[in-house]
Amino acid sequence: MNTRLWFFFSCLLWAASPLICWAGQTADFLERFPTGSINWTRGIVTASGSASFPDDKDLTGSDAPYCQARLNAVRNLRSTLNQLRLSHRNCIVDLLPTRAYIQDQVAAMTSAADILNTQHSTDGAIEVTLGFSFYGGFSQLILPSEIRRVESIKPLNGVASENGGAGQPPGTGYSWRTIEPDAYTGLIVDARGIGAIPSMVPVLLDENGSEVYGPAYVSREFAVQHGICRYLRGTGNADDLPRVAPNPLRVKGLCTVPEKSCYIVISNFDASRLRGVSYHLQFLKQCRVVILLD
Repeated sequence: MNTRLWFFFSCLLWAASPLICWAGQTADFLERFPTGSINWTRGIVTASGSASFPDDKDLTGSDAPYCQARLNAVRNLRSTLNQLRLSHRNCIVDLLPTRAYIQDQVAAMTSAADILNTQHSTDGAIEVTLGFSFYGGFSQLILPSEIRRVESIKPLNGVASENGGAGQPPGTGYSWRTIEPDAYTGLIVDARGIGAIPSMVPVLLDENGSEVYGPAYVSREFAVQHGICRYLRGTGNADDLPRVAPNPLRVKGLCTVPEKSCYIVISNFDASRLRGVSYHLQFLKQCRVVILLD
């Protein structure tokens, strides 16, 4: 009898295991285009380029195929980067024609993009894959001027780092052990099911249209190095992410603003919970925000 019960429960666990695994999954939020992809979770744009040459050309010892493949990859990378949304108003491609100095710098940055992979095929073709982070220097160049530098961000334990925390990943470099047990250390916005889309400058509003989180709330150093928020796809538990751990406030997105799908509306109750704690400005300045999308 015990053997039969064990067999029954083993089969039941085996059948349920895919559901258990799925329920805990989170994944990178990717946008794919014909020329490449944008990883909104990791802040990376990737693109590939290939080149092949006729057999009648003697390319022994030549790096011409590689150079051509890399040039094609850079071209695709720039095309993909152009689709990156800065805000609800515009993508990167909308900025470049009116700002020649930005266009030149972006061209230089993408030309120096990291090589992620190189593949050779038996017919002599070569494919080069490039990766370009839209954090760091690119964000410094692109992010709007209203995101200003905050001279000093004082951690909740009263011990500041040498540079106010800038340059350290959100969730590291600070000790949260001395805060109250119910103090919030980050914000998780569940924006699934409302048609929200990612952008470099997301905005949270309450039901009255008042801003709860956006450019005015963040320190430029953190926004440049790590993004204003982190986007995730899936249903998994994000509470343990270093960016928001150990005690994030969770709120539900009610809807998006018409024609502004990166503007997320939360309830007045959730907005009041966020505003009701004096120290919430600290983790908002440090961009300790995660947004869950479909």
